[in-house]
Amino acid sequence: MNQEDPVNMADSQKKKKMNGCLLAVIIMVLVSALILGGCVLLGGAAIAGGAKKEEEKLKALLTATPSDLKPTGDLADIFNLNSDHTDLQRDNKENEIKGKIVDWTLTVYEVSKSGKDTYRIQTKSDVNIGGGGGEIATFVELKPQQQSDNTYIKNLKTGDRLRFKGYIDGTFLRSLEIKPAILMRSDEKALINPNDHSGNSGDANEAKSTFKPLTPEQLRNAKPSDLSPYDKRSAAEWISNAGTVVEWKLNAKDIQRSPGSTNRYLIKTHSDWEIPCVIEISADTSEDKDMLLSMQPNTIINIRGQLASAMDSGLFIRPAVVSNQHNASISGMVDSLSMTTEKAIDL
Repeated sequence: MNQEDPVNMADSQKKKKMNGCLLAVIIMVLVSALILGGCVLLGGAAIAGGAKKEEEKLKALLTATPSDLKPTGDLADIFNLNSDHTDLQRDNKENEIKGKIVDWTLTVYEVSKSGKDTYRIQTKSDVNIGGGGGEIATFVELKPQQQSDNTYIKNLKTGDRLRFKGYIDGTFLRSLEIKPAILMRSDEKALINPNDHSGNSGDANEAKSTFKPLTPEQLRNAKPSDLSPYDKRSAAEWISNAGTVVEWKLNAKDIQRSPGSTNRYLIKTHSDWEIPCVIEISADTSEDKDMLLSMQPNTIINIRGQLASAMDSGLFIRPAVVSNQHNASISGMVDSLSMTTEKAIDL
């Protein structure tokens, strides 16, 4: 009977142990890779699911009816830095309003980038000792819906008024987190039809190239036509008057700075009787600028401008200026009324 060399037996046993360890290491590596791969797949699926959910929320925002929640009053009072409300009351309020859609116009404080295609905008709050009054502070995660949105956001400055629509997602440092959110009415097409993000003018009959825009001085000296915002005309009928100067008194519903400009503003007008208009108006004097910046919704504004384009849903007037003639006549009426009142008091 052949007996194996004890040295060879020891080497053989060492090789078996090494092979066993190597096999165990390989199995552990494979198991780890499978676990890691599963986590990556799950994580990727979660990210994709979150992006899809956000896309659906953004799409719903375009046609969603916002809540009647206001950024002033009790809401601002509760979250004011000097508020006398408790953390418990703030938590309860947060739970009550979370998920609501708001359509607000607030004052810009800071703008920064948040991801590849998102902007984070901090709005100002009015800090009052003891609380009360002013607007609540917010952090708004804005998702541009078209290229003009990017241009508009990049040109925002501290103190500009910004209109947005978005979901209340929670609170951060006594401010509301609004995300996701979209910019409201960033150009003339969005102002007339905020649901049109196709990049084309739809039913608009553009007529910019068929007339020569007047300078502000020429506009002020031009004789306005007898066209009226109360006229019942089709878009084609209106566009046949492209370049015509009109002088109208209109009901302003919204105002914001024109993208890429420091002295032009976009004003949306509307009432139950007159045709809706979007007006790009120049503020060439400090008085005009102060007047435009201080405008509140439903303010009556007197403008003189040229008809530029028309849609079934409204007119676009550009260029335009504040009508000094109307303002002067209104001032005269006010002065006359004041004098009459004073005389009546004297009597």
